[in-house]
This record gives sequence, structure tokens and C-alpha cells, in this order.
Amino acid sequence: MEIKTSHFFACLDRLRLIQRWSLMRNIEKENLAEHSLQVAFVAQALAIIKINFLVARLIRNALL
Repeated sequence: MEIKTSHFFACLDRLRLIQRWSLMRNIEKENLAEHSLQVAFVAQALAIIKINFLVARLIRNALL
């Protein structure tokens, strides 16, 4: 049985070494790791909002 190796965590570790090239001028430099973390925070917040919206809709429909 062959063991498959994943390079996912190695790529994540290297993200901090890559400077982000933005289209607008920024005051502070940002690397890809910082940007990826901020994107993950926004994605998680949107998922929580969607879950809360769906739960509220299910409760409302159950009461009708």
C-alpha cells in the first residue's frame, strides 16, 4: 500500500514568504498568509450568518 503525501501544509507554511501584490496602493505590506487568514475570517462569518438565517427560517416555518 502506497502512502500518499500531501503538500498542503507545506504550501500553507510558504504563504508567509510571498508578499501580496495588490492592485491598490497600501500603507502596510501584507503577505499571502495574512490575507488568507482574513479571507477565512470573512468566509466563516458568512457561514455563521447563513446558518443563523436558515435556523430562524426553520423555526418560523415550524411555528406556522
